[in-house]
Amino acid sequence: MRDSTELRQERARLLQAAQKLLDRAENEHRDLTPSEERQFSELLGGANYLGKQIAAIEGRAVPEAWTPEECRQAVADLSKPLGTVAARREQPGWGGLADSNESGIRILRPDQRLSEARSYDLPDGIRADELSLGRFVRGIVTGSWQNAEAERRALSTTPDASGGFLIPEPLAVYVIDLARANSVALQAGVSTMLMESKTLTVPKLAADPTTGWKAEGVAIPEDATTAFEAVTLTSKTLACLVRMSLELFEDAPTAGQAVERAISAAMALAIDKAVLLGSGTGEEPLGIANTTGIQSISMGTNGAAITSYDPFSQAAEKIATENGQAWAVVLHPRDMGAIDRLKDSTGQPLQAPASWDSLRKLTTSTIPTDLTQGTAVNASLALLGDFSLVYLGVRLPISLEISREAGDAFAKGQILIRARWRGDVAVARPKHIVKITGIIPPA
Repeated sequence: MRDSTELRQERARLLQAAQKLLDRAENEHRDLTPSEERQFSELLGGANYLGKQIAAIEGRAVPEAWTPEECRQAVADLSKPLGTVAARREQPGWGGLADSNESGIRILRPDQRLSEARSYDLPDGIRADELSLGRFVRGIVTGSWQNAEAERRALSTTPDASGGFLIPEPLAVYVIDLARANSVALQAGVSTMLMESKTLTVPKLAADPTTGWKAEGVAIPEDATTAFEAVTLTSKTLACLVRMSLELFEDAPTAGQAVERAISAAMALAIDKAVLLGSGTGEEPLGIANTTGIQSISMGTNGAAITSYDPFSQAAEKIATENGQAWAVVLHPRDMGAIDRLKDSTGQPLQAPASWDSLRKLTTSTIPTDLTQGTAVNASLALLGDFSLVYLGVRLPISLEISREAGDAFAKGQILIRARWRGDVAVARPKHIVKITGIIPPA
């Protein structure tokens, strides 16, 4: 008999699948199709059934079956911060979404903010959502705290030996949330895992278990091919340094917002490079494209241009064969443009198959277009699959510092802003990702 932990994991998978149906319809600005409605009802009906089994095992009152509207609300509630596993178990009828152990690991989906998963002890009853990084930086730089009284009171520390200030964590986290929102990898579905220590170990399923019918009294054979492997997230440091003149801050009302955008954009590019393409050498995380075990499709010995949707259809098939589903594809804008311009024999836009239509399509110039494949030196790659099974580990707390005196800033009349956070990347189900290599531009 399965224990409640296994049932919670299965129930979480059903709820996640239901959420994906709603997300897809919302992204395409439409209602669920009749087929999706049936699938949605089946998934949540299964979640209801498992909820009753969990309650029975744990000795709790069996909850009443959810109505369709209550089921939809339960799925809608997935957009709220997950909190710890233990806290989620206190919610009536909730099966849990993250690891169903007692470690307190917190996992956030891309639409959830780090700031919502943290509580802050700010002075004088100040709320984190009252603070503005732009107003805070302007106050420190100019000495004028007009319209920034909350920021002034939140500055509870004195300058360090180099004349720098450590910006309160809610504002530092806000910058990382902006970076996450701008990250293509996160938009593809990559989950954020909060790390409370330097390392964090998560399980990776090497192969799906097989099942079979057994005769009475006969031992169940162990599946020798099924194995869980440990993947360790180890914090690596990502830093960004921004320099601006004092005159610009004094004269430009929006200079603070410009700093926010500059740091978050730089961080977003760094996150995308690490998650998608990280080499795993030195201080760089090991990204999806270089992870052992992901599936691959080659465009040929010397690469080839995209002339049909076949490579993406084949990639989706490979993932389905491994009991997964492709939800998104990430590729270079050059290759997305080539796909947009595909024509049939009559010169009309080429009809895309359902497997392509169902994907969330994202582009980023982070993907290189100068890779070598055979004689081709202008090749690129694409990544397709279920990115929710890729984790971006974020080590807390996050540091954001500002100084008018560090380095040569004082002599030059400048300010230096340093953002620093630590994290790593892990792929929990490599076979649910396919890398398409050797994509070259049309002749």
